[in-house]
Amino acid sequence: MDKPCPEDLDVMLSLHYYDIFQAIEEENIASCKSLIKSLPDINGLHPDLHIGVIHASSTIPCTKFARDLFRTLVKWNVDVNALTGEGYSPLDIAVSNDRLETTKFLLKHGAQPSDRTLELAQEFNNASCEKLIQKSLASVSAGYDTDVLVKELKKLGLNPGPITKTTKPVYLRYKDRHMLKGGTEVKQRW
Repeated sequence: MDKPCPEDLDVMLSLHYYDIFQAIEEENIASCKSLIKSLPDINGLHPDLHIGVIHASSTIPCTKFARDLFRTLVKWNVDVNALTGEGYSPLDIAVSNDRLETTKFLLKHGAQPSDRTLELAQEFNNASCEKLIQKSLASVSAGYDTDVLVKELKKLGLNPGPITKTTKPVYLRYKDRHMLKGGTEVKQRW
């Protein structure tokens, strides 16, 4: 028997993702687990929609099903900071859909908020998520190693002045924006 061509594999993978997304919509945890387990890469993206399982999961209300699904994804080492083809993180999606409990879960499991996440919370008038993201951004800034930040800024051609409690968040935002504009993936902060 001949091996399937790449186009056939994309079609098969696309249909598999549709089955997973349908199981998520129907809140069928057994089907989700079975289908996700057979994915070649749990962090992969749908070939046409350019979203992954973690992104689709971030849109649903926080029910027992959603908590079970997220626990399963985290247990199977899903990347909670994976980006869609358009550059949105699961946290961005949760905030945009007013999913406070999902936002809390993602933050608890290592999701990194960005300025974009905060802007989305503000754009969608999501005050509870906005407060949570602001608090999280402040704690990320406080925990970021100053010496590492200075080295990274110098690599970007910037000669920073003293890094203080006030200037650190500004420099971190500059670094993140510069790296995103340059097409380089922003690395994890911890």
